[in-house]
Amino acid sequence: MQWTIIYDIIYVYLLRSGRTLVCYTQAEDINSSVENTLYDIYDSQKPLINEKLQELYAALDRIAKLETEIQEFKQSLACLYQDTIDSS
Repeated sequence: MQWTIIYDIIYVYLLRSGRTLVCYTQAEDINSSVENTLYDIYDSQKPLINEKLQELYAALDRIAKLETEIQEFKQSLACLYQDTIDSS
């Protein structure tokens, strides 16, 4: 999880700076605060995020349909080519 990375970075910083365990506890509090803030931001932006996800899924669906059409065209073209070779 990304929080553990942030937590580890803060921990390494505290170790290098010679801070005590109190600072480590403060880092845990900061991490928790940042995490809660990000959850709050997500909750406030949830409708917009859901709208954008729906747009993304619709675009991916269109892409999948186009890929299927391209594959069918390639197969038809290969058959046409083979028929042309066979009739020569």
